[in-house]
Amino acid sequence: MLLTTLRSILLLLRAALVVGMATICSLVVFKLPAAQAQISPTQVGSAVTGTILISTEDFFARGTHKVLLRDYQGAVVDLNQAIQINPNDAKAYVNHGLVLSLLGDYQKAIADFDQALRLNAEDGVAYYNRGFIRAELEDYAGALADFNQALQINSEDADTCHCRGMVRYGLGDQQGAIADFRLAANLYLKQGKTSAYQGLLKQISKLTERPALPLL
Repeated sequence: MLLTTLRSILLLLRAALVVGMATICSLVVFKLPAAQAQISPTQVGSAVTGTILISTEDFFARGTHKVLLRDYQGAVVDLNQAIQINPNDAKAYVNHGLVLSLLGDYQKAIADFDQALRLNAEDGVAYYNRGFIRAELEDYAGALADFNQALQINSEDADTCHCRGMVRYGLGDQQGAIADFRLAANLYLKQGKTSAYQGLLKQISKLTERPALPLL
């Protein structure tokens, strides 16, 4: 088969943060909220040294740090604390849902993403991650709807285009899949992700049974 099943691809996420499709040669990842990139050295230091934490930002920072270290149980504890202190923190729900999904608790993960979106309807990361989980649960129509919403919020997100293309292929929409793969490849190229770009060109070539021209 040109593509392994979407379900088998997504199952790999339970063991790692990054999943690859060998036939596409690019990476598809769960996403953390952009705020995680803004964690200060002091906050990360608290995660490492055990400094007493008192704010939702502290627990969010340490919980996110533990996600990156793949200490998922520890991350759940800290993110629970962040949510208890501030139940209106959408990004904490997104990260909490991400950890639960990596632990295989998909329904509770979806509930977290639902709550994040109630708090912030423009959270493209929540749509993206919920789309991943819905695809894992074989709710491909729901996954497609979530990826569509994520792209309405950020039309330059190559990973979302890539994922939507996989879902469309799984639904039998080959032309839609090719269109998304072309768009994703072009975005990967613009972002300097050469290997992902080249991998998708090869996949497009296989799907169309003719060489794929560079998307310049």
